[in-house]
Amino acid sequence: MKRGFTGASTLKCDFDDTGVCEVQIKGVWYRTTHRDFRSFDGNRRYTIIKIGQRITIDYDGPVYFHSTNQKTEKLGTEKIIYCPDNPRPSDQVKREHERF
Repeated sequence: MKRGFTGASTLKCDFDDTGVCEVQIKGVWYRTTHRDFRSFDGNRRYTIIKIGQRITIDYDGPVYFHSTNQKTEKLGTEKIIYCPDNPRPSDQVKREHERF
């Protein structure tokens, strides 16, 4: 039986989601999930391995509202963008160690 968030399989991924996703906040790169990566409004890159070599690709694709397939405008806020109609759930309050 599946548990937890299972809607991720229906989200559009305009990038190779088998790689390592990273977002840049204040000049420092942080590893993230592909769900947060596609909703991050800032510099993004992902790393894939082909024929034993690591290839890092800067990503300049669309930004989607978190957990939706609805595109939003890029503003360079260096934050995850949540849909105004469905904001971040109150049970997922930003924790002290989270930077966005």
